[in-house]
Amino acid sequence: MLAATLVCGAIGIDTDLTLNYQIFSLLVILLLSAQITVRIHQPAISIERILPKHVSANQKFSYDIVINNLGSRVEADLRIIDEPIVIAPSFQEFESSREPFEETRNAYDRFVGFHRFLWLQSIKTGIRVNSAQADAIPIKGKRRVRVEAEPLRRGLARLGTTTILHPDLLGMNYGVQRFVNPEQLLILPKSYRINESFELPSGSNSNSGGASASWSTGASDEFVSLRDYRDNDSAKKIHWPSSLKRQKPVVREFQDEYFPRQSLVLDVHTESATLLEEAVSVATSLLRHMNKKNTSADLIYCAKNPITVSCHSGATSHNSGHHEQLKALATLTSSVQPFSLLAEFVKTKTQELTGCVLVCCKWTEAHQQLQQFTESRGVPTTAFIIVLPENPQQPDSHKQVESEPLNSSRCHYLSSDNVAEALLSL
Repeated sequence: MLAATLVCGAIGIDTDLTLNYQIFSLLVILLLSAQITVRIHQPAISIERILPKHVSANQKFSYDIVINNLGSRVEADLRIIDEPIVIAPSFQEFESSREPFEETRNAYDRFVGFHRFLWLQSIKTGIRVNSAQADAIPIKGKRRVRVEAEPLRRGLARLGTTTILHPDLLGMNYGVQRFVNPEQLLILPKSYRINESFELPSGSNSNSGGASASWSTGASDEFVSLRDYRDNDSAKKIHWPSSLKRQKPVVREFQDEYFPRQSLVLDVHTESATLLEEAVSVATSLLRHMNKKNTSADLIYCAKNPITVSCHSGATSHNSGHHEQLKALATLTSSVQPFSLLAEFVKTKTQELTGCVLVCCKWTEAHQQLQQFTESRGVPTTAFIIVLPENPQQPDSHKQVESEPLNSSRCHYLSSDNVAEALLSL
C-alpha cells in the first residue's frame, strides 16, 4: 500500500489529466488511520517470563512467557520478541579474535570485519532467542507462549525487555509495547559422554582418608547388628521392640562407613580460549561421570587463590554440591596465577583423598611433580591434557607438551578438535 501510494502520488500530480489523485488520497487516509489506531488500540496485558533453572551451552531449549489479558476484549495476533541485553566486544577483542572460517570471506569483508563484529557480539551476548506467535487470548484469560532459544556460550546470559507487537485494526502495521523485566540465566558448560566402563582412580585411603557417611544429622553410621546393653551405652541406641521381646535392654550396633573421595583439579592457566573452553568441558564431563557413580568429589581450581567446591554423598547434599560445582565451572575464567600455587594447595589435601583427576592445558615439570607427589602418597592420579590439534604450520612452542607424565597409562592427551570421541573411547 505504501508503494501504491507513492506511485499514485507521482502520476496524479496533474489532477486535470488523471484521477489517480483520488486513489492517492484514499490510500493516504488508510495509512494514517492505521498509524493512529495502532497507538490507540493498545492491548491491556501483563507478562511473566518463566525461565529454567539452568541450561547447557550449545543445546537449544525452550521456556514459557505467560501473557495475561487484563482488558475487556480478545487479544489476537500478538507477536512476542524476548530481547537479551546486547554486549558489544571491545576493540581489543575485535582485533585479537577471528571469526570461524573468516578466511573464506572476500578481502573487503576481512578488512572491514563487520561479520566478525556481529559474531563476537552474539557470543558475548550469550543467547539467541527466536520470536513467537501467541494464540488468541480470551477476555480476563491467560496464554502460555513457548519461546525457542539457543545458548551460545557458558556463563550468565541476561534478558532485558520483552516486546509485544500488536497489529492495527486494518492489519497493516505493528504497534510496539515493551515490558522491562531483566533476568539472568545460568548457562552450564557443554559436556561430553564418557565411556561407562571408565573407572575413576582409587587408592588405599578409602578407610582413613575417605569421607564418612555421616552426611545427615546425628549419628548415621551403618547398622551392623543388635547386642545386649552395656554400661555407658547411649539410651538413643536402645532398640525398644527387641528389648520388650527379650525382657532386657538391647542396643543397635553401628560401624563407621567410608566411601571414596575424589578430587578433580582443573588448571586454567592458558592464553588459548579454545583450550580453556575444552578444559572446562572435560572437567564438566568428568564431574557428571562422578555424579552418576555417586562419588564424593572436590573441584579444585585457582582464581586469585585456590578454591575448593565440594560435593558430598547423600541425596540432597550431593545434588546441591554438584550444582554448585557446575555453576563455578560456568563462570570460570582463565587464571594468571602460576600452577605451583594450585599444586601446593592440592598437596595439603592428599590425606583426605582416594583418587585425583588432573585436567590441564599443558604438561610441564610442575604438573609432573604434582603427579609424583600424589602417587607417592597412595593417591592414584589420572591426567587429561588438552592440546591444540597438530598443525605443520604451528610453532613447536605452542604444542604444549613439555615432559612425559609419570604414569602414561593414566595420562590422556586430548586434541581440542576430537575431545568427544576421545572421552567416549576411554
